[in-house]
Amino acid sequence: MESLPALKPIDRWMDGNRNPMVVIQSSELVTPALPLERRTLYLSNIDHQVFFHVEWIMVYDSIDNPRDWIEKLRECLAKILVPYYFLAGSFKLNDENGRLEIDCNGAGVVFTRASMDATIAQLHNLRDPDPLFRKELITLPRNVESIQDLPLLTLQVTEFQCGGIALGICASHVAMDGFSAYNFLHDYTKIVRGCQEFFPNPSPDRSLLLPRSPPHTSYDHKEMQRLPEIPPKVLFDPRSFSPELDHTNLAFKVLEFTPGMIQSLKNTVLGSQWIKRPSTFEVLAAHIWQARTKSMDHLAPGDPSKLFLVTSTRGKLDLPENFCGNAVVGASCVDATAGEIRRQSLAFCVDRVRRALASTGTEEYVRSQIDWCELHRGMINIPGGTIITPWWKIPFQDLDFGFGRPSYVTPVVNDRAEFVVIVSNCKNDGGLGVFLAMEKERMPSLEANLLSCF
Repeated sequence: MESLPALKPIDRWMDGNRNPMVVIQSSELVTPALPLERRTLYLSNIDHQVFFHVEWIMVYDSIDNPRDWIEKLRECLAKILVPYYFLAGSFKLNDENGRLEIDCNGAGVVFTRASMDATIAQLHNLRDPDPLFRKELITLPRNVESIQDLPLLTLQVTEFQCGGIALGICASHVAMDGFSAYNFLHDYTKIVRGCQEFFPNPSPDRSLLLPRSPPHTSYDHKEMQRLPEIPPKVLFDPRSFSPELDHTNLAFKVLEFTPGMIQSLKNTVLGSQWIKRPSTFEVLAAHIWQARTKSMDHLAPGDPSKLFLVTSTRGKLDLPENFCGNAVVGASCVDATAGEIRRQSLAFCVDRVRRALASTGTEEYVRSQIDWCELHRGMINIPGGTIITPWWKIPFQDLDFGFGRPSYVTPVVNDRAEFVVIVSNCKNDGGLGVFLAMEKERMPSLEANLLSCF
């Protein structure tokens, strides 16, 4: 284990009066428990579209002997990194083809122990996004000057006076999507719990996602935008990993949608001539899209109101069940105008959502998008749009390391204002939380547009 430079205690949390204090006890690089052969991992065109880290917190209420559990988490991290060896690697740039790769060099995963002189209850509502959660409960990559400096994964365990802990995770989306991250954490929980005869066997091989030869497209892919021929090392911006992200013009909220509210949205569209049996994702995505478009008053009626829905391709491609990488695409609606979405019914928006989801429902669509990226070098044209991720379908709320399930799981404040994440409320009652951002002056309008119909 390689020790990292000491971190200064943090002496602010909420205001300038008496505040709880986060103190970093230790921060170290945990390497795989066994020596492994060094290798290079090819990254697919899907991987190249998600060059950012995802950060989230899992809160566990009061547990017995938290320090013993934290030590066990550290010990078992080294064990789980044997099959998940690529998470202990580093990015590198292939100078011959200009592509990003993972150097499986065993550099390690950052594991940080911290404590806070407060109870979880004293932090008010952890469900309310606060920029300080990212700064204090997540270990962000430090001293990052190049792509090679980026750890693919950091874990921070913060112990509270009540005996509860917060597990803060910062993971490269390039290395794994949400389902893969869940599988990693699920396997990690089994190692911590001491499950006998359990041998995780993830498959990070992306060769099944190689472009066709020759690459060819079957769709226009209006949802994509071309990128300039600039090497990733030039496009890379280390400022995105700063704990001092500029959130001055953004407000973040988690809005609760009870089962009754979700059913009310479904009832609203059931009388329509075109919508039968709307799903929870369809009605909630349509409602969010319409509410955001109404609140984005800078969009002229004829401007596009772009929508992207994150969907898994695991049922569309012949990928192994243990695949660990990125197998997601953005189902899109990019030809609707802001005026249409504002004035039409919720049923109209649900219909557009349903058609967008259906458009990506074939292997040919996914292969065509992979080939488009090979031919044109590009990514989803997100700026100015809305991209919605159904996180509640990934059962992070069920992850039990041996001290119970988390009381709450939430993303943290970030610099991606277009991203909306639908999370479980962790109450097992069908209720959901919608994590979103909007410019501060427009957030009251967005809240009203989302909630005034109930």
